[in-house]
Amino acid sequence: MDWKIYERDVDVILAQEFFSNAEFAGEVLRRSKHFSDTAAKVVEVQVSLSDQLGESDLVVIYEKEDAARIALLIEDKIDAGFQPNQFERYRARGEAGVSDGRWRQFELVLCAPRAYVDRKELETAKFDSRFPYEEIASFLKERVQGQRGAFLDQFFLSAAPRGASAYVKIKDAATDTFWNAAFELAHTEFPELEMKQPDLARGSAWVTFRPADFPSSIYIALKGPRGFADLTFGGTTLSELNKIVQAIEKAGTTLHQTGKSAAIRMTFSPFAVADGVEAVQTKVREALGCCRALVTLYRRHRAEFEADRLPTEAIDASSRFV
Repeated sequence: MDWKIYERDVDVILAQEFFSNAEFAGEVLRRSKHFSDTAAKVVEVQVSLSDQLGESDLVVIYEKEDAARIALLIEDKIDAGFQPNQFERYRARGEAGVSDGRWRQFELVLCAPRAYVDRKELETAKFDSRFPYEEIASFLKERVQGQRGAFLDQFFLSAAPRGASAYVKIKDAATDTFWNAAFELAHTEFPELEMKQPDLARGSAWVTFRPADFPSSIYIALKGPRGFADLTFGGTTLSELNKIVQAIEKAGTTLHQTGKSAAIRMTFSPFAVADGVEAVQTKVREALGCCRALVTLYRRHRAEFEADRLPTEAIDASSRFV
């Protein structure tokens, strides 16, 4: 088998094994840093668990004989890089769970190809424990009988090779010139965006802005080729966002679900690096103006957004196993 496997696929397969395969769940606990000698059974598995601190790919809650609960907060990686402060936000979510009484103790676990673990040693070493896909495949092949075991073995082995190929950013002078001009424009006319010096791959026309006073899960996404400026709320559903903005003056905007996030959107004339640096003074200026308007919108209504604690826990029934 040679499949194109995504991290979300791994999340769901692992959730199934934790929920239905007690031997596998016990093995992961035995490999943990803090709970290797702990006897406990899985009582809850949650996929894509989101709160105001961001999203955990997988949260597995075990219960000990004395009814005390412990949690494994699991991050799945295939070849994508880590997001800014991603590990720290995982740790904060674990500590919040202790404070809220959802679990008494927790551990942060990374599941990824062995090559990925080795290649990003400084980042992956922050996790309490690491469980390479190759070892997951070997364990399941040995312990799960029949075609299901063969499937699980090939599934994780198919995901593993992608972690071996490091992403190489290809740059070119035209892209650098375009975005350096855009940076100068933003610095001069749109300081509210707090644009960072761009370092983009060839032809890239997508950038994000996160002013210093924005929460980590909220940002502006400028999508040049699509003509979209999105005030994005991570880990939020469209219905949740709609409840907040009903009483907010939002002329010229629309609401959209964008993957696992929701966004307040403004539109502008699409642009691409191929349009040349001349487009910076016209199309890019228009786009940056939309982004500034969204920053102003958020700041003007910060109290409404923060009062409702966006993003909230947004889990649909298909993503929760109890």
